[in-house]
Amino acid sequence: MKENNINKESSNDENYADWSQYIVPNQLPKPIPIRKPTILAPITGGIITSVILSFIMAQLVFNGQYIIGLYEIIIAFAFGFIMRRMVRKGNYIIFRDIKIVIACSIILTFLLNQLFQYIFAVYYGTIEAIGFLSYMHKKISFGLVIKGFNSGMIGLIASWILQIIATYFLAALRTYKAIISHTASRVPSEVIVFTMYLLNKGKSEDEIKVELAKYGWTDKYQIEYVFEAVIFVQGFALLDKEGKL
Repeated sequence: MKENNINKESSNDENYADWSQYIVPNQLPKPIPIRKPTILAPITGGIITSVILSFIMAQLVFNGQYIIGLYEIIIAFAFGFIMRRMVRKGNYIIFRDIKIVIACSIILTFLLNQLFQYIFAVYYGTIEAIGFLSYMHKKISFGLVIKGFNSGMIGLIASWILQIIATYFLAALRTYKAIISHTASRVPSEVIVFTMYLLNKGKSEDEIKVELAKYGWTDKYQIEYVFEAVIFVQGFALLDKEGKL
């Protein structure tokens, strides 16, 4: 299901604010066959993306073409793009775990970027082969120079931390939207709206399961997908109203 369909579901929720206009359907679409969830797809995608991006970024830095801020945004969008597809491929939507994968992937990108910079510098003879750790020690000791002003070791480390944090949050936000989209796509929109209707009528989880069973939704995992879809769609609608998306 595309993101515009999620917007449609949140719009339905608004249209049925009091649910007085909602008509209980005579039947609902049957459950959609779902692959077994695996986090291996996001992990593999994160590692491969880290290697590719760090190599490209290191080349740009070595050639003096690095623009602070711009490339962090590009990296975040790249991770968001890849994770959107890996979430669907792995059918894995546990955002807590995905955030860890994203954080580790971005840190790996940063470390590999430094390593590739060192390799380029040694290969092209701009520095001696002093060892990567010695290279990093000298680089940190030298500090960060911005327009002739050396902010020192603290400035360099602070800039690295800010770059990693900013990249992470932007990539995580884009991935969260992808998880919402995929979660909703596993459940037909009619089922999501019907479940929202039951929730707004004060039905308990067990009562909702009974109602869904009448329409053929009896599988334990499929029922979990229904509740997950409702939670994510409602969360998306709330963020959208607050202007955070």
